[in-house]
Order: sequence, then C-alpha cells, then structure tokens
Amino acid sequence: MSKGRSEGLDRIAEEFEKYEDFLDSQITDTDMFYLEDETLARELVELGYRGTGEIITREDFNQKKKELAIQEEKRKMAKNYYNWESQSVYSNSTSNYIVIADNPSGLLFKNKKDRKLVVVDPWAPTAGDNTSRTSVYSAMYLQFVLYDHVTRRKT
Repeated sequence: MSKGRSEGLDRIAEEFEKYEDFLDSQITDTDMFYLEDETLARELVELGYRGTGEIITREDFNQKKKELAIQEEKRKMAKNYYNWESQSVYSNSTSNYIVIADNPSGLLFKNKKDRKLVVVDPWAPTAGDNTSRTSVYSAMYLQFVLYDHVTRRKT
C-alpha cells in the first residue's frame, strides 16, 4: 500500500465509524434518484463504479480500524501523553513509578519502592539519586534517552 493511500485510509477510518457510513458519504442525491436502492448504491461504490477516489475494501477499512484502536490503546497505556482532540494531558502511574506532572521543575517520576525521584529534564545537572541518563544516537529517532534507576536493597 502506498504512503498516500495509507494516509487517506487513516483519515477515512478516523472520520467514519462504520464502513457503511463511508459508502454512504460517496453516494449523492442524484445517485439515489436514479438507483432508488441504497444497498445497490453502496455495492456500486464498493465495486468502484461510483464514488470519489480509490476503491477501499471492507477488509482494508476494518483492518485500519483495528490498527487505529491498537494505537489508541497503546497511547492510553503510555506513562504520559497529550490528547490533541480533547486538548488534555494524561498521566498513568505504573507498579513501579508515580508520574508527577504538576511539579514546577517539569515532569518527574517517583519510584514507589525507594521513593527517589527520576528527573527527565535534559537540562538538569543530574537525573536523580541512583539514576543514570544515557543518550542513544540513532537514525530512527530524533531523540532517544534511557534512564536507569537502581533501587536500594534492604539488608
């Protein structure tokens, strides 16, 4: 699938809840006047005889909907993310870390076991107690930073 077609399919899958809604968007009042049957009009669009743009099959549409749902679920599981549609920030704590997003010095993570802070500010002099910051250079990513936090052991 070409990049342009993939981006178009992304937009269509986000815009329409069901494949039938997409087909209906391709049908004009003139089509309904002459065909007088919504099912027939949908079939003609699905076969590519009527409509605008490339043919998008039901399988392609449903596959893209599944991919978008998986991406959204992964985004919700992330530690911290910004939802552009609702203009809001979400933070999710994990079994090891509490997310502190309202700190004046920026985003922090607090380890639940030793209660030490991990500072992810790139301009901070240190990443926190028992924490090391390692920058990894890669052609795939603009910025890739690993934070390694070692918890204290009880003796």
